[in-house]
Amino acid sequence: MPTPADDVCFLDILTDPNLERHYNESEDLSRWRSNKTNRGPLEKGWRDNHNPIMCSYKRVKCSFEIYGFQTRTEDFLHNIIKDILLVGHRQAVAWVDEWHGLSLEEVREYEKAMQEKTNNKVKSNQNNSGEVAAADLHSVEIPPRIEGEIVQLHVRAVQAETGGGEKKRLQ
Repeated sequence: MPTPADDVCFLDILTDPNLERHYNESEDLSRWRSNKTNRGPLEKGWRDNHNPIMCSYKRVKCSFEIYGFQTRTEDFLHNIIKDILLVGHRQAVAWVDEWHGLSLEEVREYEKAMQEKTNNKVKSNQNNSGEVAAADLHSVEIPPRIEGEIVQLHVRAVQAETGGGEKKRLQ
């Protein structure tokens, strides 16, 4: 079943608001310049006149079926996911000089190294109670996925039999 047009959300890595805590000057695409690809900085309207361009489709399904909490919780989760996608895709573009020209095997090695680095960072952020502390998105390097596949992201929160409320999708 196709996603209704009014449930599709277009994210713009240049003009969509960036939370102050996620801002990093080296990842500001209005100032960024790639040495390897000779691209950048991006300017308003870049999607209409830039070549090449890449589209990334994400399908997010969020369900929190508890009366009185559903809409607020689902909206909250969708906003968090939008922030994560914006930060991740901005970083993928801003870091193009790190991965441009790598073979798929080299990308896999880079991803594995970054995954180990991220896991070690999370482990070192554990506090005395054994809970994992929330890591700053800029302090943990998350490698960009470079494959030409469509990634489907399904988020399923708590689902109860209480029903009610509308379901929203972010794509």
